[in-house]
Amino acid sequence: MADHAHPESIVSTDWLAEHGSDANVRLVEVDVDTSSYDQGHIAGAVGWNWHFQLQQTFSRDLVSKLGMEQLLGSAGIDNSTTVILYGDNNWFAAWAFWQMKYYGHSEVMLMNGGRAKWDGEGKPLTTDAVSHAAKSYTAKAANEDIRAYRDQVLSEVNAGSISLVDVRAPAEYAGERSSHTLFVLAQLLGHSNVRNYDGCPDRMEQHRGRSHREVDSSKASIDRYSEELEGPHHCGPFFAP
Repeated sequence: MADHAHPESIVSTDWLAEHGSDANVRLVEVDVDTSSYDQGHIAGAVGWNWHFQLQQTFSRDLVSKLGMEQLLGSAGIDNSTTVILYGDNNWFAAWAFWQMKYYGHSEVMLMNGGRAKWDGEGKPLTTDAVSHAAKSYTAKAANEDIRAYRDQVLSEVNAGSISLVDVRAPAEYAGERSSHTLFVLAQLLGHSNVRNYDGCPDRMEQHRGRSHREVDSSKASIDRYSEELEGPHHCGPFFAP
């Protein structure tokens, strides 16, 4: 998909149909829970539950380094594995993408269009159980260049060096409906690095920059992924809803 600024971050459904069973490729379906996965998934894909496997529920933090190592290793992923993520709408897949980048996994991509596109093209799904032999995985130290914390953002807000843009749904923006955990995406104008904000009292992920988007976790992550795919100034989702 060479029409993107960073095509190494995305694969097409046709590419996946041809290469999904390659020895060094691992497919992972990521959703808020695994109910959709249980009803049908791409052959060979393992299922990750966003609620319980990609966050620390009680501390409201990212999965720990050890937790990431255990999650990836149990899915048959080692440091050299090419990981293809997808989901119902790719929001939660993008959240997994960001965390894998946070812990230094280089060969990770999203499948364009998610399962909706795959299914809409008549490509097969299965309910067969998936089990891969566990592998050893060693995560890198967290990349704090793509995460920042509340006080950093507040300092820049107070200094007038950034602008906040809320891209939640209109009803959430108006206070008529609450979103779940809030996230802020920050983009340095003219720079492709962005960071996410998790809405907690003392944690933010954002870039030290001028343009920020406040959204829930999945929207922030897909926006951050779009930045990585297209480079700065191209933040719109690229896939079918």
